[in-house]
Amino acid sequence: MSNLSFKFIEKYYPVFLEGIQWTLIVAILSVIFGVILGTLLCFMKRSKVSVLKIPIPKVIASVYIEFIRGTPLLLQIFIVYFGTTSFGLKLTPVVACVIALSINSGAYVAEIIRSGIDAIDKGQLEAARSLGMNQRMAMQHII
Repeated sequence: MSNLSFKFIEKYYPVFLEGIQWTLIVAILSVIFGVILGTLLCFMKRSKVSVLKIPIPKVIASVYIEFIRGTPLLLQIFIVYFGTTSFGLKLTPVVACVIALSINSGAYVAEIIRSGIDAIDKGQLEAARSLGMNQRMAMQHII
């Protein structure tokens, strides 16, 4: 127990700082792109657009969300990094990681936003309608 030494920290301090820097860059970019993707997926899942009585955007978003949430993140990272080479794309590890984390977090963000919207009591929307608000105004001011 007395042989515990932290001298390696002094030696590898620049490497630790670089790792922290790259971690923050990847995390910030993944969150930004994940929120954008998640918001779009949420709108698709709540969409009432249908072709031949089949809600195409809703089905696409639901399948995407369930597939991404049902597969491990490590598998998704491997598929993005190694799978893109079969299409002739050579991604750097950082870019592949940002793409994979954005795809993964987008599915979770879509469900978070959707459940937040669905949690609003229907009476709140009815009250907004009685005040003369249309659907967009009600969603903008209530949410």
